[in-house]
Amino acid sequence: MDDGKNNLYRKTNFTNSISYFSKADAAGETATTVEYTPGSEAETDFTIRITNEEPTYNIADRTYKLHVVVEDPPEEKVEFEAYQFFVNDEEIQVTYNEKLKAWVIPQLTQYDKFTFKAAVKNTDDTAVYEWTRGMGANRTVIDGATTNEVSVDTSSTNVFTYIIDGKVTCKGQTISLPRIRVSKNLKPPFDTLISIGKTIFVLSRKSNGRIHKNE
Repeated sequence: MDDGKNNLYRKTNFTNSISYFSKADAAGETATTVEYTPGSEAETDFTIRITNEEPTYNIADRTYKLHVVVEDPPEEKVEFEAYQFFVNDEEIQVTYNEKLKAWVIPQLTQYDKFTFKAAVKNTDDTAVYEWTRGMGANRTVIDGATTNEVSVDTSSTNVFTYIIDGKVTCKGQTISLPRIRVSKNLKPPFDTLISIGKTIFVLSRKSNGRIHKNE
């Protein structure tokens, strides 16, 4: 192979390893995946053997055991149904974005009152919710958010702090809830200037409606 600089590279073909799946200690069949349909058994074992036919690689055969416990499906499956979103106590309509795999809030303003409620089927008073915000190393648990109703602190303007994920545990089941996010950085609140004589006062949302003198 020529890289365009008159340097030639040799193309190397490697011998792939082979996987064998079998139930218990049977001989097994060559496969990369295995499909298992439980019968009346409560548990079963699989043997997975990985080998390579090329002796120069010095790859030793490896054998692994996979223990499978068969459980009956729950009689009442916990399922997500819908979200309700509220900005400054008014419900807003939000659509699910297939590309982002999230319910996307079109716009928030810094210090808005932003709350939402999750409707989850077949839950009761024992349900425990956990909500996080942010991504990666910046992901944090939303303090006190252990129910399906959440109030979100909107003091940050960074859009990535409004990537919200949740899960709920109830009746021995734990499911993840759809992601919520905001489409863009939050806008800071606009100040309203009030002139009284030669003095200018500022009415801002940040000050929760209190008027202060503009120095």
